[in-house]
Amino acid sequence: MEHAAQRCLGSPWHRRWWREQKSTNGPSSWAAASQIRIAIGQFHDRDVIIGVDEHDEGRVPEQINWDERYAVADYLYGTTPNAYLRSQRYRLTPGARVLMAADGEGRNGVWLAQTGLDVTSIDQSPVAMRKASDLARERGVTPQFICADLAVGPVLGAPYDAVVAIFAHFPSNTRAHIHRSLAAALKPGGFLILEAFHPKQVGRPSGGPKTVDMLYDADLLRRDFAALEALEVFEGTTRLDEGHKHQGEGYVVRFVGQRPYSAERAPTLARG
Repeated sequence: MEHAAQRCLGSPWHRRWWREQKSTNGPSSWAAASQIRIAIGQFHDRDVIIGVDEHDEGRVPEQINWDERYAVADYLYGTTPNAYLRSQRYRLTPGARVLMAADGEGRNGVWLAQTGLDVTSIDQSPVAMRKASDLARERGVTPQFICADLAVGPVLGAPYDAVVAIFAHFPSNTRAHIHRSLAAALKPGGFLILEAFHPKQVGRPSGGPKTVDMLYDADLLRRDFAALEALEVFEGTTRLDEGHKHQGEGYVVRFVGQRPYSAERAPTLARG
């Protein structure tokens, strides 16, 4: 079998597979609501779900640089969980279904799985997913891995009890849509837990995007997650110690939101 690490959204294998499936099975075989096609591969003995967007066949996600960056022996951001995520673990009940958005090499998703949660980890880099799978095998847990671009289609596997986004930075032309999709993936009462770099991080050597376009402040997050009740919002400095990519004092924004039980503020997938 061709290794599943080569079978992520936008790869040559997927474009070829998409054409073959469409010509063989016809449009009726496609999921009517999401128009996402699922293929199954494996990392070691774990299933990996790979999403394909019917309307996006020729698009290759901007993953090449990330694949190159992750293609090293060590883990760029370490293998221990993010400190802020650890502080928020108390919100999640045993067995809760948790989506890890842009989970990279898996340090956070694998840790949550170790604490007894049902974790789904999504990232667009096949190299990162392979390393995450290796880490999961080493730790004796089996989170589900989805190799896909969050900018394409709705979030697979929803609804979730919690969505976690730790330093998951997206450009402004896709950010709001992705954030609303993450909010929409929550069950009523579900939590969104986010930590990201703030625009005041620019110029600091402790990590993060170098352009303001991919950085978030509290007002931006309140707008993007307007469908959620903001439980905790913070802007300020913190000491980072995450692998060799996040070291030193960083300026961050933190946001915890909860999807209301009432339908009055139900999230929507509309693009903006």
